[in-house]
Amino acid sequence: MLKDLDSGLVRAVRITPANVPEATVSKAIAEDLALQQVTLTELHIDRAYLSCHWVKQRSDDLTIFCKAWRVRNGKRFDKTAFVLDWEHHLIRCPN
Repeated sequence: MLKDLDSGLVRAVRITPANVPEATVSKAIAEDLALQQVTLTELHIDRAYLSCHWVKQRSDDLTIFCKAWRVRNGKRFDKTAFVLDWEHHLIRCPN
C-alpha cells in the first residue's frame, strides 16, 4: 500500500502471495502513481522494501526513510551482550 502521508489518501495497493517478496510490487505501484501524475519526494519504507526499484534506482530527488524491524529476543540475550575478542579468537557469553 502506498499512502500519501500529508493527505492520508491511499494512492495504490497491491497484494502478493505470502511466499513472494513485498518489494516485487513496487514497479506496479510506480505505474499507478504515473497514471495519477504523482511524483514521490519521500518514501517511508520498512526493510522489506530495501530491494525495490525505488531504492536501487533512486534519484537525487527522492529521500528514503527506512524503519528498522523490532528485534524480539524474548528471554534470550541480545547480540550486543556478547563480547567478541577477535585477537584471541574468543566469544564471551553474558551467562
